[in-house]
Amino acid sequence: MRKAEVAMSNWKVYTLEDSYVELPDPVWAVEDMFQIPSVNLIYGAPGSLKSMAVLDMVMCNAIGKPWLQNFNGAPSFNTTKTGVLWVDLDNGMYTVRRRNKAIGAHHKVPADGSFRYVGAYGLLDMHDLNHVEDLKACLDDNTGIVVIDNLGYVSGNVDENSHDMQYVMGVFRRIAEDYGICFNIIHHSRKGDGKGVRVGELIRGSSSIEGGLDFALYVDREMDGHTKTDRISMVPAKVRNSDLVTPFGAYWRYKKQEKRLVEGWFEGRSLNGSGAGVEMTIIRFLGTGEKGFEEIKSECKAVCGVGEPKVKEAIGVLLRAGKIVEKTGRSNKRFYSLKDAQLAMKYSSEIEANALIERADHHEI
Repeated sequence: MRKAEVAMSNWKVYTLEDSYVELPDPVWAVEDMFQIPSVNLIYGAPGSLKSMAVLDMVMCNAIGKPWLQNFNGAPSFNTTKTGVLWVDLDNGMYTVRRRNKAIGAHHKVPADGSFRYVGAYGLLDMHDLNHVEDLKACLDDNTGIVVIDNLGYVSGNVDENSHDMQYVMGVFRRIAEDYGICFNIIHHSRKGDGKGVRVGELIRGSSSIEGGLDFALYVDREMDGHTKTDRISMVPAKVRNSDLVTPFGAYWRYKKQEKRLVEGWFEGRSLNGSGAGVEMTIIRFLGTGEKGFEEIKSECKAVCGVGEPKVKEAIGVLLRAGKIVEKTGRSNKRFYSLKDAQLAMKYSSEIEANALIERADHHEI
């Protein structure tokens, strides 16, 4: 069957009678961002943690849990419980299974088929009808979200800078509408720092890619000099169905054994510099053990965007409330710890014991 025949077949013609019927409220896979059905893009530079952030998000979808829950007052996002299909075209099954286990274990996602995954290396060309049918065959009645990792592997011989990408995006749209699917497609950004350009222009490839989207989210990993941090910011680049989303951030947390990732998740992070939740941030941080003032100040700056005066104020509040204790070390340096080792747990029933794990330096995943 030729490409034109695939695109034109089975058209259904509607009338205004169909439009005048009252529509139900939209179903948001993730509130105000990812709708069911829709075609969306999450993009960023290599190593920006975009795939890990998407995996964390859809694991929350699999159990209907809010995404980016946190201790520091940053916004989290409600999700709709729905089945997830992850189509890996990039990383290989060893890496995929390791990541799935680490993030699924943290969120306590059951092994009941609510999250499924497939490796389709070289076997998903959206120009090939047989490949498209193979993708459809993987959907079941519970599937509401399909993640494609990543867009660069599904266009066959078509140059992603070509307007022929319009057809690829159109096929995603057709499946989304016919099957009630929220497609979350992972993609790379253009090279460069993006200064002075509209964030949507950082989508690598033809402008027809952006044109075929309902929502696009740019993921940027913050740097400390030449070192990548575990802080990311996420900026809406295209919003078709809602204008309620403003830039937000997240903090990558993880636990490892012998340099292997065994548990991982993202916490919401304030980007507005308001200092909201500084006390909670200190409580959570001290849940990992005694810390000096400079360490606490650095953590509060990273998570809440506040400086030394706000940190001192928050420490004073916690000391007066009897939540933390202070001691003086060498050279009159001050150190702080929780008065009650269980205090860090009570702020979130979701993270519980993970609030007490020892933080480790970031490592590539």
